[in-house]
Amino acid sequence: MNGTTKQKPCLNFNGYSYIKDRSTNKKTYWRCVNYLRDRCHSRLHTCIITNDVIKPPTKHTCTTDGSSLEVRKFNEEIAHRARNTQEIPGVIVTNCYKALSDQRIARLPIRDNIKRRIRMVRQNKNIVNAPNDPNFTSIPTSLTKTVRDDMFLRCDTGPGMSSKALGYQNKYENEPEFSHNIHKIAALVFLKPDDVVKGFEDLSVDLGDEYQAVFDYIEETYIGRLRANHTRRKPLFIIDFCKMFHRTTESLMRTNNSAEAYHRRINSIFQCSHPTLWVFLQKLIDEQNATHTDVVHIKSGQAPKSKKKNERFEK
Repeated sequence: MNGTTKQKPCLNFNGYSYIKDRSTNKKTYWRCVNYLRDRCHSRLHTCIITNDVIKPPTKHTCTTDGSSLEVRKFNEEIAHRARNTQEIPGVIVTNCYKALSDQRIARLPIRDNIKRRIRMVRQNKNIVNAPNDPNFTSIPTSLTKTVRDDMFLRCDTGPGMSSKALGYQNKYENEPEFSHNIHKIAALVFLKPDDVVKGFEDLSVDLGDEYQAVFDYIEETYIGRLRANHTRRKPLFIIDFCKMFHRTTESLMRTNNSAEAYHRRINSIFQCSHPTLWVFLQKLIDEQNATHTDVVHIKSGQAPKSKKKNERFEK
């Protein structure tokens, strides 16, 4: 199952293509893609959960051949790569040519026409233009939620926050005492989980007001804001999320190999070194959707992908 060039659900089965007609809570109804052109009334039904064919297609009255199906798949692949990759049009066309025979290529438009169609598809994606002003007012609403309309962007700091962060960076690089105190705050993760809150409170008293913005961020994100009844709100990330005490005392792995592996995956997803901010957010949203799918598979009982075992072969 894939999609047409107009992003409508499409199903290829036994050399014929079908587009989605309608669906119920049990099954999906498909009709022949040549329904309008040749008045072909062939239909089939699939299960809405497993996508298995539960009623085979009726007899076709349209005329089709293998070449037509291949050309249709080529057009769908062109449209898909134009919308979901940052490849230049020439690379997209070259990669899509690979699976075609000479007879099928002969039926296609010339290369320049296909590249023009790729550019037109990308112009019609309705993506928000990248900001030219570093002090842009806000993030577009479409980039603040996931594919399932869950909250993705947790905080939009708005204009001016970058200069504040830059000020802390300059102090961290140029003032040894300031960087040493920042290291004290970061070292809270090595305390026992039950002692992290007390350590945080002691540091907030000992250090000056110039660290107040840092403490506010740590308290909001990892500790939890203090209520009037002297209890704390639930933080964005609980203390157990980043604790390192037991890993240190028990000599467990504390490397960032997993982070480096994920960094490599992110690089392969972006396919460029310096994406625009909107492209960066959209790719993160797409990756979050892929990660959510993996989590659903694991919860349903599927075993996670096993890691490759490295073996040493002595000469």
